[in-house]
Amino acid sequence: MRCRPSLVTIMIGVLLAGSAGCAERPASSTLTPLPPGPSSGPVTRTPAGANTSTSKPSGGSSPALSSASGRAVGQLRTAVAKASGQSLGFVLGDGVASAEGRFDVVSGGVSLSRIDDGRTTELVVVDGDLYLLGVVPSGAVLHVVVDQLPGGHDLLPVAVPLVAFRLLGGVTRAESSTNDYSGRLDLTKVDAGESATVQRFLAYLVRQAGDRADDIPFTATVDGFGRLAGFRAELPRADHGRDLIYEFAIRTLGGDLTVARPGADLVEAPASLYAG
Repeated sequence: MRCRPSLVTIMIGVLLAGSAGCAERPASSTLTPLPPGPSSGPVTRTPAGANTSTSKPSGGSSPALSSASGRAVGQLRTAVAKASGQSLGFVLGDGVASAEGRFDVVSGGVSLSRIDDGRTTELVVVDGDLYLLGVVPSGAVLHVVVDQLPGGHDLLPVAVPLVAFRLLGGVTRAESSTNDYSGRLDLTKVDAGESATVQRFLAYLVRQAGDRADDIPFTATVDGFGRLAGFRAELPRADHGRDLIYEFAIRTLGGDLTVARPGADLVEAPASLYAG
């Protein structure tokens, strides 16, 4: 069986052979999102991974959906719309490790950072360029062209961390209890939008899931304002044949969060990195 580093430790391990250890994934894991504060600032841009539509997915809802399930599905789509189009702070995890993230609504940039043993590793994605800080000994920044990464590459889940917004557009049935939701989503009904990276990643998820693609279990939470606060799904065989735990929790909504291209010298990623 392949010994693979977790979703976040690949930020170092995929580049520095042997630097990331292997961990057995727990059967289940959850992130407990903190309630975000009130939204502030104008809505000027929507993240590439987000689906702000409150309408039903193109495939429509099953006639067998109960009225309660239909209401819950509608509430989730409204929650996604309320959380979209503004800067946010979030946590991305995979059941083993997690990283702190930021989305800048003005630049459209996303950053993820993690500290291990006093060493900080940061990943920045802006307009299809991915930068890894803290992995090159000289202090230079490693540059990766996201469009050249294959659909199953370890870096894609962290290159499109806001894909949770899209995935929730594929919910087919749900039930709710106060601010907690659970149900099933259909990957084939998810609208990938205009981002080629998101399209490639979702196509990979559908291909890996096979006959399980239309029945993906998920849980989600909303905050006291009815906005999306957290999401968790188990994506079949998306982790090199193993089920991938995908966890996304919003920590803050609105305000000024700046994500920009790093100004340090760049080192181009080797061809071997694009092999996946």
